[in-house]
Amino acid sequence: MNKETIFFKRWLEDLDNEKFYYFARNYLPEVSTPYNQIDVIEQLISFFLNDENSSTMLSTIDEIDSLIIGLANLTGGINSSNILKLLRPFESETSTEDNSVKFYTYFNNNKYIEEFNYVEIIDHISSLVKRMLLLSNNGKFILNPIFGDELVLKGSLLPLMSVNSKEKFYNDNYISTEVLRGYLSILKIEQKLTINQKKNTLGQLFPSYEESLIIKMSDIIDNLLLNLNIFTPFDYVEYELLQNLIDLTDFEFNVLLIVNLLNDLFPDNNNVYLFASELLSYALDTKIFDLTSFTLLSEALSTKYNICINDGFIDDLVELSILNKFNNLLFASDIKKVKEESNTLVFDTDLSVRYLGARAKGDILWRFTRIQRLDTQTIYQLTKEDFRDALDSKLTKEKIYDFVIKNSFAKENCPALRYLDLVEQQYSQISIYDGIIIQGNERVSTILSSHPDLQSHIIKKLSDNIFLMQRESEPIWTKIIENSGLLVPRRKGDIIQSDTFFTNDQWRVSKGYHLREEQQTLIKNLVKICSSIKVETRLFSNPLAKKSFSSKKLKIAIELLECRSEEREDLKSRLRLAMIINQSQLAAPQVLDSNIGASGFDYKRKVNVFKMAAKQAGAIVKIGYMKHEFLLIVEKIQNLGNNEFSVEAKRLPTLEKVEIPINKIFFVKITNYITE
Repeated sequence: MNKETIFFKRWLEDLDNEKFYYFARNYLPEVSTPYNQIDVIEQLISFFLNDENSSTMLSTIDEIDSLIIGLANLTGGINSSNILKLLRPFESETSTEDNSVKFYTYFNNNKYIEEFNYVEIIDHISSLVKRMLLLSNNGKFILNPIFGDELVLKGSLLPLMSVNSKEKFYNDNYISTEVLRGYLSILKIEQKLTINQKKNTLGQLFPSYEESLIIKMSDIIDNLLLNLNIFTPFDYVEYELLQNLIDLTDFEFNVLLIVNLLNDLFPDNNNVYLFASELLSYALDTKIFDLTSFTLLSEALSTKYNICINDGFIDDLVELSILNKFNNLLFASDIKKVKEESNTLVFDTDLSVRYLGARAKGDILWRFTRIQRLDTQTIYQLTKEDFRDALDSKLTKEKIYDFVIKNSFAKENCPALRYLDLVEQQYSQISIYDGIIIQGNERVSTILSSHPDLQSHIIKKLSDNIFLMQRESEPIWTKIIENSGLLVPRRKGDIIQSDTFFTNDQWRVSKGYHLREEQQTLIKNLVKICSSIKVETRLFSNPLAKKSFSSKKLKIAIELLECRSEEREDLKSRLRLAMIINQSQLAAPQVLDSNIGASGFDYKRKVNVFKMAAKQAGAIVKIGYMKHEFLLIVEKIQNLGNNEFSVEAKRLPTLEKVEIPINKIFFVKITNYITE
């Protein structure tokens, strides 16, 4: 038994007795009480696994079924109220001919699917559930896995997603990691550019972007870096984290930007990352949407992952340049999903560095140069200040030299190496330390020099009894010294006393900042989630299913049966719902859906049906009124005198109260829906 069959078996086992017997009696008519549930489940599974039965059941799916199956597939499970909520952008509100009651239709004038209304949607949901094409699981309807991929292929969102446009729109001017790399080559020193600095410099550095757009992008990057806590107090920059950001693919980085729009980055809420990753995947693979269809896509995925998106969400995506708006159409930017291989760097004698394309993971050019121009050919400039700052940030000269040799045309003869040698000689002539000086006697000096746990905390021994100690690890080495039998005094001459001095990590904790481990974990999880997303883009290209099931032979067989009239009517009703697909289901007629209703001129019976419905809590009646169908929850029957009655009810789905004269109702039927 495969996992899909095992799931279906367990689903059947978990049904309450009433529903289990209902399904069993429909597909296995000879089941009678008492029955052996295990045997019946095995028979049901055999019925569904039969190739002929399975093929016939799938042939009963029509256009509206196809749409509902598509929504269930897209969302990973959905209830009836959310199906209606997602269809709301396509909803048209109309009144009856006498303006007494409003009704709702969908897809007016849509060439892919004929107009249908709320009642038809509910009819189809209930029918799919009764046919067990949809299964209720944890409050949501999911596709019955026993049908496998064949049922998935029957789902189609073509009416919702298809855009009839010959427009072509190409844009790769989005916030790429190349833009991030160039911007950070400036920001690594400045940490924050003023508005004037941005206006005066960014347009020249990024000429393929409009100035207003690149300034807006820089603001978005600033906001992301702020929320990631990249630039920390005490002039300490998280270069490793910045490198991890740059090493993301453009796709992963833009997912992070979307998450930053919606949510605090750090709480353990993977659903936001899953939503952003799946939405961006659909956008890139489908490429073009109208506003209504992308609204539905984003709302469907927000339903799937149970997150909230605001009314301006699509406008925010346009601002990020993930989407581009043109004549009420939305085009996805050409965001790359993989990192390209790096082209060779050209180091010129003027100390400029040029390359084509983009840089691969692990590229450190931005650490010791700064952007001059990001275009078809990108140019960075090597300066002694940038090289100095790279060395200050603990990037060794050996690593920089090795990078230059491996990535340049000239290799060991690269002119940049001679310049870097000269700068490095100037740099190494002076050393400046940030630390705490300890002065003690010979005993203190002996302890500091010989204690193995203290050696990693000593920056430099300045003289026999004077040591320069690391400032950030002060709490650790003071404790080690005190455990050695000394009493460490408070620091002399410092404005800030040692008990109030914060190390970098202590400051971050005190301010509620997230520690580096959490930032690293966030980026790792982001990459993992983005690589795990698989989207069903065929949902947007699958043709709508066309019902091909023929019921003629079964209709004749039902008419020839020797059974009671109510049994015959029930069989016909179930056949209309495509719950009967096989003549074996007619073996032992039994009423499963009691047909309580009235139509035509049988006025007295209509009144009685409404009275019966009023006594049943939650009973739903379907009525025909003014050429339209409605679903009502009956509250009471009002006697108008002269043997005339009206029904007071709540109309679904809005629950608005209506009062309708019964003599204007063409038919009424107490329904047996399964919609939750």
